[in-house]
This record gives sequence, structure tokens and C-alpha cells, in this order.
Amino acid sequence: MKRTHLKVAALCGPLVLAACDSSPAPAAADITAATGTNTVQFAINNMFMPTDKYQYSGDLDGDGKPDNALSNIIALVNAANIDSQTSVTASFASGLVSILFEAQTTDAALQNASATGVTYYSGKKPANPPKYDGTDNLTVDPAIASAEFFGNIAGGAFSSNASATTTHPVSLQLKLALVPNQDPVVLPMNGVHLGFTTADGKVGSTCTYSTKDTNLPCGSISGSVKITDLAGQVLPAVSTALTAQMMADPNGPRTKTIEMMFDTGGCTDANGVAAKPMDLTVTPCELAGSSTIGTLLAPDVKVYDGGNYKPTPNAAPADKDSLSVGLGFTAVPVKITK
Repeated sequence: MKRTHLKVAALCGPLVLAACDSSPAPAAADITAATGTNTVQFAINNMFMPTDKYQYSGDLDGDGKPDNALSNIIALVNAANIDSQTSVTASFASGLVSILFEAQTTDAALQNASATGVTYYSGKKPANPPKYDGTDNLTVDPAIASAEFFGNIAGGAFSSNASATTTHPVSLQLKLALVPNQDPVVLPMNGVHLGFTTADGKVGSTCTYSTKDTNLPCGSISGSVKITDLAGQVLPAVSTALTAQMMADPNGPRTKTIEMMFDTGGCTDANGVAAKPMDLTVTPCELAGSSTIGTLLAPDVKVYDGGNYKPTPNAAPADKDSLSVGLGFTAVPVKITK
């Protein structure tokens, strides 16, 4: 493999309303294969949760508007005193979550190249926390499928095929430690777009976005998650965290708030056990039945038609089937063992 001294900087998201100014728009026609013999390997060293729908967003359904409803869920989780960002950052620092990329390109500096391919891997947790200084050797986890992105690089910015128009949608399993002291959840994302910028010698730099936000990480992964998958993966972790908070301080004011909002009973869990109200236990079915959660988990995009991936702009609310998700990241060089 040709060795490169490239350092991958903070990466830049899709150019849809909230993308980095220097990022190219996704290719008009799908790119389906990579050219070139240069290989560049790098890993995410931190991932960033959105605080509003403009951050790290993409136009997933082709209506010309930014899609990132994940920000609503993060806001609710934070309001419940669950610090998702700190948890996510710690998971990358420890190696509990490892996300790896390998680019195949004609330009080893990742500055200008058409038909570039980037393979996404989930990595195994290393024996020791990664240093993220360019010396790490991280191993691919074969239990989680890889994913292939194709796109162009222009001016140091890569943008994969557009989610709204692609005929080759990318699906991947994204591992996230959204809740402290809980196992990471795995979000099955569909129609995923990958965008990033690179700058030799600069690791973790930021860029200016075209919205009110500035100096955000210039890399993003955006896509959609079926509402059923989101509920099945995220709600159990959040319910466990809320229950732990209540048990730790049964008479505290935050516990009383959680009780009124979520510990309401009136439902039966997946094992057929009826949830009891005000019992210092929040079950996934209680969360799902909450009016607050129900509003936040309402799908905001329609990307399927008869089981086939087919984004539909301006779909009626009753027809929408997925929740939009976008996250930022920064990355550094590593060696990948497969």
C-alpha cells in the first residue's frame, strides 16, 4: 500500500443548507465504482451530536430542506439529565466504539479525485485505548457489515452520492453510546450520505457553515432510521438510564419530574408484563406511550415505497416512515487490520 503523510482533518457534511461552504455538492449521477490505487485509512476520534436540525443535516427526501430530527431526541435526553455528548466522546476515547474508513482514490492527498470509494467499517474495541496520534492499529469487527460509499473529491472535500436521488442507497450499522453506563445502541441507517474535508497537517480542524452555526466539525454521516428500529434500539437504553436516576434519588425533584412524564403505567412491555405507575421504573412501553416521546419519534421523512428505497418529497405525515439522523465527526490516520 502506498504510504501517505496525509492527516485527515475535521470532515465536512453534505452540501444541503447546512453544509460546509467548501464541500462539493453530491454528484448528479451515481458513481458506482472507485478508480485509483492509493489507499488512505483513518478513524473517527470523536463524534458530535446535533443541537438543531441544521447541524450535520442532509436533504434525505429531495424537498430542499434540511433533515435531522435526531436533534430533538438529543434535546429531550439532555433535558432528562442524560449527557449524550459526554457519553459518545468517552466511548471513542476508550475505544468502546470504533469507526474506521478506508479510501480508494487516484489522489493520495485526498484533494481532487473523481470516482473515489470510501469503505466504512465498525472496529473492535482495542486492548488499550487508542491514542489517535497516527500510530494506532485498529481491527475491523467482522460481526458488523461494512458499507461502500462512492463520490468525488474537489478542493479537499469528499461528498458521496446524494441520498435523495441515488439508485444505490447505502445502509450501515452505526454504533453509538448515547446513554452513559449503557451498552452502545446500534442504529440501522439507510440512504446514508458521507461527507468530509481533508487538509494535510491539520487534524480536527473546523469549518464555517452556511447557516447561523460556525466552527463545527466538518464531517458528517447523515441518513434515516426506520421508526421501528429507532424505538427498538434507543428506548430500552433511555428507559434503563431514567430508572437508574430515579432509584439513585427516589425523592429528588428530577425523579418527580420523570415520574410525571414517563412513569405512568398503562401499558404492557414486550414480555407481557404490565407497567405500574409511579414505581420508580420507566419501561420502554411507558416511554413509547408518552406524548412527548411520541411527538419526537414521529417520522419526518418518507424514504420507502413498497419496501423499496424511494425518497418522496413532501409526503403526507401519515405516509412518513423514518426519522432523519445526522452526526458530525472528526478523524485521524490509523492503520486498519481486516
